[in-house]
Amino acid sequence: METRTLARADVYKWGAVTAVGVIAGYLAVVLANARHFYTDDTESQYAPLWVMLGRSLREGHLPVLVPENWMAGNYAIEEAGLLNPPQLLIDLIAPSFDNLALYATIVKLIFAIILALGVYRICLEYGSKPTWAAVAGVSIPFTGFLLFFDSASWMTAFTGTAWMVQAWASAIRYARGKSGPIPTFVFLYLAMSVQYVFPAVESGLMIVAVAIGEVVYQRRWLPSLRL
Repeated sequence: METRTLARADVYKWGAVTAVGVIAGYLAVVLANARHFYTDDTESQYAPLWVMLGRSLREGHLPVLVPENWMAGNYAIEEAGLLNPPQLLIDLIAPSFDNLALYATIVKLIFAIILALGVYRICLEYGSKPTWAAVAGVSIPFTGFLLFFDSASWMTAFTGTAWMVQAWASAIRYARGKSGPIPTFVFLYLAMSVQYVFPAVESGLMIVAVAIGEVVYQRRWLPSLRL
C-alpha cells in the first residue's frame, strides 16, 4: 500500500511538472510574440464568434441558426461547439474581456495543458517512467504544426486534439480494466462536439488503433471488443 501511494504521488508530482512546463513554454512564446496565439483564424473567426455567442447565451438563447449572417449563420455546423460544455463556458466568459488576444492566449494555454497531460497519461499507460512522460507532455504543444498552426490559429483543431489524446489514454485504461467506459465516452464526446471534422475522424482511427494494439498486447479479443 505504501509503494502504491508513493507511486501515485510521483505520478501527480510529474503531472504538475508537466503543467508548469507548458506554462513556462507559453510565457516564452508570448515574450517573443505577444500575438502568437491570436493570429489568422483565431483573430478573424474564433474569438469574435466566442463574443457573439456569449452575448446570445447571456440573453438567454442558443443561436443555432442566424439567417442575417447568410451562409455563415448556420452555427450548428460552423465549428461553434454549441453542444460542447467547455466551449459554451468559453463563450459565456468572452464578452467580459476587452483584450481578446489575452483571453485567447489564456484559453489556449488551458487546452495546451489538457493536451500535455493527455500525452503524459498515454506515456504512463504504455509503461513510461513519469519523468520521461513529463518530457513528452511538455514537448507536444510546442511541436511545429501544433505550435505554428493549430494553437496559433485553428482553434477547433487544437481543442479537438487535446480532448482526443485524453480519450486515447482513457481508452487504454478501459481496455485494460483500470477504469470504466465513462471517461473514454466523455472525452470522445468532447473531441467530436467541437464540430470540426478532423478530430472526429482521428478519434475513430485512434479507437481502432488502440483496439488492435490491445489485442496484440493482451492476446485477447474481448477487451478490444468491449472498447
